[in-house]
Amino acid sequence: MIAAKSLIYFSPDGGWPKIGSVIHDRVEFGKSLFLSLSYRDNLVNILLLKLREEWVADLFIWLEISFPSNEDPEPEFNEFHEVSDRESLSRLRDLLVSGLANKGTYEAQEAIRKITHEFPDKKWIFDYLHTSEENLRRTSWEPMLPHTILDLLLNSEHLSKIQRKKVMNNIRFVVEVIIGILLLVLPSLITPEGNSWYKFLVDRQTPLLLILIFAIILDRFLSTKNQS
Repeated sequence: MIAAKSLIYFSPDGGWPKIGSVIHDRVEFGKSLFLSLSYRDNLVNILLLKLREEWVADLFIWLEISFPSNEDPEPEFNEFHEVSDRESLSRLRDLLVSGLANKGTYEAQEAIRKITHEFPDKKWIFDYLHTSEENLRRTSWEPMLPHTILDLLLNSEHLSKIQRKKVMNNIRFVVEVIIGILLLVLPSLITPEGNSWYKFLVDRQTPLLLILIFAIILDRFLSTKNQS
C-alpha cells in the first residue's frame, strides 16, 4: 500500500495506469487504499492535476460502485463529531465531479458525460455537465475584433448588396445613438471651475471622449461605404 500511495503522490501521472488496474482486480485493496487517503485535503487536487480527465471519470465510477452514495453516512449537523474515513471518502468522490466541471476543457466535459451514461439517475451530475459546458464556452470563446466584423459584413460573398446596406444602416443607427448620448453626457461632466480641461483629459471622461471620437470616425466610414 505504501508503494501505491507513493505512486499517487510522486509519479507525474498519479500512477493511475498501474493503480487503476490493481484496484479493479483487487477491489478490497483499492477500498482500503482510498479510505486511508480520504482524510487528506489535498488529495482531490492532486488527482485532478495529475490524472487525465477520462481517468478521473473512471475513478469516480469505481468509487461510486465501491462506495455507493446511497450508503453515505448521514451528516450530523447538530453536534460536533469526528469525521470518519467513509465520510471523507464520500466528499472526495463527489469533489472529483465538481473539479472536472471547473476545468473548462472538452476532455473534462466528455468525462462528465461518460459519468452520466453510467449513472443516468444521478441528476446532480447533469447539473455539473451543464456547468462544464458553460465553462468550456467561456474558455474557448475568442471575441472578434470590430474591424474583423466589419470586414466580414462588407466583403462577405453571402450577403447581397441590399442586405449589406441594411446591416450597415443598423450599425450606423446604433453608432449615431451612442454619439447622441455622449454629446449630451460629456458637457455636463466638464466643470467650468479650475483646470477643467486638464481634469477632463486625466479624469474618467477620457474613455468617453475616445469612444465619441471612434464612433464619429466609424459613422463617417459607414456613411462612405453605404454610398458606394
